[in-house]
Amino acid sequence: MNLQDDYQLLEGGGFKKACKKLRKKHAGLSKDLEPVFTVLKKGSDIVLSPTPIQECHLGLVKKVRVAMISERKGKSNGYRLYYVRNEERKTVYLLFIYTHQQQDSVSEAQLREILSNFD
Repeated sequence: MNLQDDYQLLEGGGFKKACKKLRKKHAGLSKDLEPVFTVLKKGSDIVLSPTPIQECHLGLVKKVRVAMISERKGKSNGYRLYYVRNEERKTVYLLFIYTHQQQDSVSEAQLREILSNFD
């Protein structure tokens, strides 16, 4: 398998809004997400150890824990990133991101609302 940047990253409105809010408190957000985005662009997320959440019209929603390297916090106290990797379209949809301190998880209703932006 050729591991070039084969996948396109598409940011949803919920992801963009959450990033804007997070950057106010976490200036290193972009730098913390770089390694994750690099892996996702290559089309393989196995090294990220994602947790499958639920199936949707785009594919399987997955959650991955991301360390706050810039703040010297590990994955358990870092960000939670929800995304869908669509093999057919060669696209990774970035759905939502938050910190572990903000909330424990995304509710089903919240996830449905986020996914509705990708109809």
